[in-house]
Amino acid sequence: MGALTEREQKLAETLRNPVLWGQSYLHNRDGKPRSYWEHQTEDLLSQDRNIIHLDGRDVGKCLAGATLVTDYATGERIRLDQLNEGRSIAVLGPDQKLHQISDYQILNNGRKPCWRLTTVLGRSIVATFNHPFLTDHGWVPLEDLNVGGWIAVPSQCPTMVPENPDITDDELRLLALFIADGGVGYSSAVFTKKDSVLVDEFKAAVAVVFPNLFVVPSGEIGYRVSTRKRGCKNSCVTWLRRLGVMGNTSASKEIPSIILSCSRRQQALFLSRLYACDGWSSYGGTGSSEIGYCSASSKLAETVWHLLLRFGIQSTLRERLVNDKSYWCVEVRSWPHIERFIRCIGMTGIKGACLEEFTQLKPLNPRNAHDRIPFGLVAPIVARLKKSGLSTQAITGSTTRRLRLGTYSPMRDTVMDYAVNTEEESLFHLAASDIYWDQVLQIEYVGEMETYDLSVPLYHNFVANDIIVHNSIVLSTDALHFAFTTRGGQGLIAAPHQGHLDTLVEEIEFQLDQ
Repeated sequence: MGALTEREQKLAETLRNPVLWGQSYLHNRDGKPRSYWEHQTEDLLSQDRNIIHLDGRDVGKCLAGATLVTDYATGERIRLDQLNEGRSIAVLGPDQKLHQISDYQILNNGRKPCWRLTTVLGRSIVATFNHPFLTDHGWVPLEDLNVGGWIAVPSQCPTMVPENPDITDDELRLLALFIADGGVGYSSAVFTKKDSVLVDEFKAAVAVVFPNLFVVPSGEIGYRVSTRKRGCKNSCVTWLRRLGVMGNTSASKEIPSIILSCSRRQQALFLSRLYACDGWSSYGGTGSSEIGYCSASSKLAETVWHLLLRFGIQSTLRERLVNDKSYWCVEVRSWPHIERFIRCIGMTGIKGACLEEFTQLKPLNPRNAHDRIPFGLVAPIVARLKKSGLSTQAITGSTTRRLRLGTYSPMRDTVMDYAVNTEEESLFHLAASDIYWDQVLQIEYVGEMETYDLSVPLYHNFVANDIIVHNSIVLSTDALHFAFTTRGGQGLIAAPHQGHLDTLVEEIEFQLDQ
């Protein structure tokens, strides 16, 4: 028998290698060739053919039902246990950019022991111990994460929601003022503030939205929205009650869901009034300047924090004790994000005037010292560049700049400098990715909960609670490759829930149809 031709050798190698085979014969739902993450490649190339063992760490991984997923088409945030298929959700692609998809399946995985992961930025999510998260070492199960370790979160929440016709600008102003400094715990609607600009805006908005009502003094700096006759229905109170604002104390206030379904222009108008009441700005140089917001309500503060992400503004959510009472603060501390807040949102009234002065104090070199790329991702690329003959000066672009990638993680701007100086594509991908690298702060057991997961073809991950979480099934490739290359071979696939098998069968049928 003669030697194999080059084409036959290539075909033989493809048949021996399930990764090459999958890339050659399988396709994603968008028609593009199948691609694989690094850990999926490792699984497929494993010599262990026990499929149950191969996929064991990926079966049954789940999140608590209360986990929130954002619909990027409508802006709504929906619990996993209330999510319907077809919503537009965010996923991270192999290009390290966020994409929107609506092709996925929802899996109910039953009650399971769960742990809460909390990050330095304040993000938190409840998951099973085997649920993988994206780190600088690839996808790593929760049980293998360490405090201080890097974890990937989205750098933005790029919703594209159009103007919401169901709420006017004057209603947005009133809603923000009542939520921030309104007395809405009982049957009357009172706004309390000293700032004359905000008081005048409040009165003007009431006159437009509720022309049948009028504003009367209530105490030294309070203003109550009242009817002209006793016994008449107060349409302002009815409106606030319909939006879920009335009857709340400062600790139970929430931002109505309609705000999430507004355009960014509308959200900016709402936030600027919210910050004008309960926000602040302070200048302390490049490293200690900040724009902050404080509330006694954790849900309110968390929603503000999420809304900032829709503008690409990274902030930190912290709990602070004042006289043994909890308050939640949302803090923007890096100059690029402070500038973005001022440009996109701003404040009004007295605090708005202070913010104008704040803009004049911009540092000469406003780099974001908080936004860093883990050195474990950068160092191998730099080492390869140096091995190829590039000097430290050629990489850094400076005779004084040193490479200390074994001891500290460089700023994103620094990595971009390296990319520009070397024209290295992998460095460009790191610096321009939609990943913001957060760190693990705490992992704690929270008990058994009803759990869910999504099966996401092509991308095998999704964004939940503003954290990138994993969803991966490599069994379809493995099963198809095994059947294609093994005459008469048999295999057993087992999973704890029917939903997992349904997802696998559906994917295999799709590939066979193609």
